[in-house]
Amino acid sequence: MKALFVCNDKEEWNLLHKIFKSHFSKIELMCVLTGEDALDYLSFEGPFGLIMIDAALKNEEPMNLADMVIETSGERPIIFIGDEHVLKNRIKGDSYLQSETMDIFEKPYDIVRFKETIEKSLQWAKKEEFEQSVIEVERDEFLPLKLRNLYLFQKMPFDCYIELTRTKFIKAFAKDKPYTQSAIQDLARRNIKVLYLKKDEHLQFLENSMKKVMENLDRDLPAKKILENQIAGSLVLQQFVKEVGIGDGVIELADKIIETVDDNFKQYKDFTQFVLEYPLIHGDSAERSILIFYICEAMCRGLGWRSDLSRKKLGLASLIHDAHLDNEEMIRLQTLDHPDMDHYSPEEQENYKNHARMAAAVATHFSGYSDTEFIIEQHHELPDGSGFPGKLNSSRLTTVSCIFIIAHNFVSTLASYGPSRTSLLKTLNEMKGPYNLGNFKEPMGVLMQAFRNQS
Repeated sequence: MKALFVCNDKEEWNLLHKIFKSHFSKIELMCVLTGEDALDYLSFEGPFGLIMIDAALKNEEPMNLADMVIETSGERPIIFIGDEHVLKNRIKGDSYLQSETMDIFEKPYDIVRFKETIEKSLQWAKKEEFEQSVIEVERDEFLPLKLRNLYLFQKMPFDCYIELTRTKFIKAFAKDKPYTQSAIQDLARRNIKVLYLKKDEHLQFLENSMKKVMENLDRDLPAKKILENQIAGSLVLQQFVKEVGIGDGVIELADKIIETVDDNFKQYKDFTQFVLEYPLIHGDSAERSILIFYICEAMCRGLGWRSDLSRKKLGLASLIHDAHLDNEEMIRLQTLDHPDMDHYSPEEQENYKNHARMAAAVATHFSGYSDTEFIIEQHHELPDGSGFPGKLNSSRLTTVSCIFIIAHNFVSTLASYGPSRTSLLKTLNEMKGPYNLGNFKEPMGVLMQAFRNQS
């Protein structure tokens, strides 16, 4: 078992190391200077069965740190150590009074009293079996799960792990134990983008997630909640397509998202405001795909297109066009000659060249979506013929493909600037010249008009 001591005084570190070495030799004591360091250690060096916090910490409140520890790692023993007046002034509030796992130790370090305090906390920690939270397995026994999936639930039906090394994983969320959204956000702040599930549990989780999204999209929810569930559905669908394949559930989910975009679009009377308030929080493929679809819907309506087939084609293209991009960071690149392309490995560059064709092949497995594969394969083409993979110019692309290319590049450019009225106008001004050609001209004009009417 491990214990963590948060204290600004390194001389006190040395004292506790001596005490633990003499009386708790089986416990590995780690010491850190600040609360920020403590949270990092909890994420990457744990699990810790016991946390000790110096009540005299400078520049931070020990109670606030304790709350963050619990949000990050769940309930566990926390002991506040300090002189009588420090403990009296700084350790108070509802979270301390109501907690069964928080305790105090008043200095000086009387060994008998200190051992009693520590042993009391250790009994609770041993009962929770924190030492069993780290496992060593081969990585191919696990599959990655995007962290954002966890927002769909309040607790997970499976244990979720963070990768420490290729063969060592630490439990992040325990099976059937509630977790908070702030706990998810804390992992995200530490640049943890994926958790790991065992392979059989991973598939079951995706199936449960699809079911949850479908149920939500069938409910009479406010437009904003429908939008959030469309994004969640896109996230799940893209993972399923890439890691499992196409099944009836995937097709049913795609149909449901496309159907609800048509209905939900009508709820937004001010399209400009809709785009400005759209939740491009992570800027990932799931968020972008739904926004692309709404942009396509705006152009189709402006052109007077009412065909369900056109909507289905553009909807499916929006949902899966980047599903086979291995490194999601590369969605910000729109061309093969982007100056940042060299920052990626040869394998990633090759995957980027081929991801459109791979997604196009997947589209052929969706019945009722004829010719969608051409839209997907062509989504990196450009009006002047400098795109890829076919170097097709504006006269060789169908209008429906041009609609999708405009929407895709509009969202990519807007995301790179960050949504604002200024960046929206800047994006439109950058696009209106190059896209005023061939089959791009009319849909680009319609898109400009959609924003002009409401700006």
